[in-house]
Amino acid sequence: ALLLRSVDGGANWTSILAATSGETVLSGVWGDGATVVAVGYRVPGTGATTAFIMRSSNGGANWTEASLAGTDSRRLNGVWVSGGTLVAVGRETVSRDADDNPTYGGLVLRSTDGGASWTSAIAPGAELQLASVWGASANALYAVGTRGTLLHYNGTSWNPATQGWVQISSGVSGTLFDVGGSSARDVFAVGAGGVVIRGHR
Repeated sequence: ALLLRSVDGGANWTSILAATSGETVLSGVWGDGATVVAVGYRVPGTGATTAFIMRSSNGGANWTEASLAGTDSRRLNGVWVSGGTLVAVGRETVSRDADDNPTYGGLVLRSTDGGASWTSAIAPGAELQLASVWGASANALYAVGTRGTLLHYNGTSWNPATQGWVQISSGVSGTLFDVGGSSARDVFAVGAGGVVIRGHR
């Protein structure tokens, strides 16, 4: 796994993080000033994935790994950072059938203290995996994933069992891979088959 940085508009790149322990995948990164957060997963010999979060507070010169509880059978795919609020999304194995085939739930992790501690929740929706997260602010978040999943968090409550996280109809059935926008009311998502959707709220 490798993380590269350019400080000259992309003309030149240098490695600022290289993870070499086992089969390690970095799948998402976000920078907010000097704070840079990278997320991903490791695949140990057992084959079960283990989620991890790396954080730098000095532009990538030094990195520390967050202490996460219950990381086994989890995978992180995307991250968003603003000030002291960090949000990471991915998937978590919620059950297995008689043949040991997994059923996944959408995983959301949040820190409000700069990454010192994290809370987790299973996002609403059956058998989904979240691929990306973006926010206009800490109280206006969007996440996308498999089966055309589009979620919105309005800051009411972090517990997705309440109205804080709302599943919005995206109008597509394929996987949405990334989400971003210019404001909380103007949001874009892209996905399988070259689809681009735009939402106005």
